[in-house]
Amino acid sequence: MKKFLGIILAVLMLATVAMAADITVTLDGEVVDVESYGSPATIVEGRTLVPLRAIFEALGASVEWDNVTRTVTSEKGADVISLTVGADTFYKNDEPIELDVPAQIINDRTMVPARAIAEAYGVEVAWDAATRTVILTSPAVPTVELPEGTILYMTGETYTGDEGAWGESNIGISVVENPDKAGDK
Repeated sequence: MKKFLGIILAVLMLATVAMAADITVTLDGEVVDVESYGSPATIVEGRTLVPLRAIFEALGASVEWDNVTRTVTSEKGADVISLTVGADTFYKNDEPIELDVPAQIINDRTMVPARAIAEAYGVEVAWDAATRTVILTSPAVPTVELPEGTILYMTGETYTGDEGAWGESNIGISVVENPDKAGDK
């Protein structure tokens, strides 16, 4: 009887690992290869945990690890995220945010709830149960409608055009339409 229960337990454990390994993470329609970061996405207490570095780097955020305090710090733009392994709270710009499941080390990787860390950088998160996919969608970049024939050119760090000045950039010269009217600008 003990042997039979041992076999059943082993089969259940293998099934759990196999189910976790088939979770896919996408960002803006592209698959994020979380397994290449040392650990596949896994479900713990009903939450999908992913390697923190995989998501932050896919979002273009920095990642720093402090082994002494077991804390990850990440920066993207003006936002700073700080998360300590085992804590049920992380911080965005020094403001606390609760985690449903604390960050934890699995296979020597810091695993965190995908939703919490992605939303911290303004990313929308959805779960497709049928395909077992975490769907991350970056915030839309605002667009500006400009009148036809408007010419943009760089003066310092502000775009200037026929309709006035707006926005900041260091991209250089951009022409929307009709480059013949650009003159010597």
